[in-house]
Amino acid sequence: MEEITYDKIYREHTLLKIFGIASLTILILAGVACTAPFAYVTNMGDYNLRGYYYDTNYNGTLPTPNVAVIDTATNNVTARVPLGDGWPVGVAVSPAGTKVYVVDSPMDVSNVYVIDTATNMVSAKVNIGSSYPSEITVNPAGTRIYVTKQHDYTDISVINTATNTLMAPIIVGPSTYNVAFTPDGKKSML
Repeated sequence: MEEITYDKIYREHTLLKIFGIASLTILILAGVACTAPFAYVTNMGDYNLRGYYYDTNYNGTLPTPNVAVIDTATNNVTARVPLGDGWPVGVAVSPAGTKVYVVDSPMDVSNVYVIDTATNMVSAKVNIGSSYPSEITVNPAGTRIYVTKQHDYTDISVINTATNTLMAPIIVGPSTYNVAFTPDGKKSML
């Protein structure tokens, strides 16, 4: 009698293990299938041999700065996200991959555009108040954006990603170009 009970329990445990492994495999494959890798490339329209920028449908107007969304599995542009004025000079993606941040460099006031990757549309625009940004970086937690500046600017703009608002700047030396973080986000290097 004990032998039959043991076999029955063993078979039930084996069945539960197989079911659990199969369920886990399905969930993992579904998760991988849903995450499509994309690259985000800033551009200012096309450049012809005469040295003028123009849109593909050139009509004599200035080109529209945009971000090309590229599906890295096919290497095809799947969308273009139009931005405002200025030259898009830097792009950063949130750790979760849900937001893309683009900084532009017009002649007067720079902005950071927040792009929602689910819709490929600009969801917010943050005025950072100065021109000549050089790089944009997201911290590992995805809670802050840092924009470094060239020339004689001595500060780094900081943006709160939860509210898309400008915070107090970090005062550093002139012409900072990059910010990098340790993987745990506890230290940054300029």
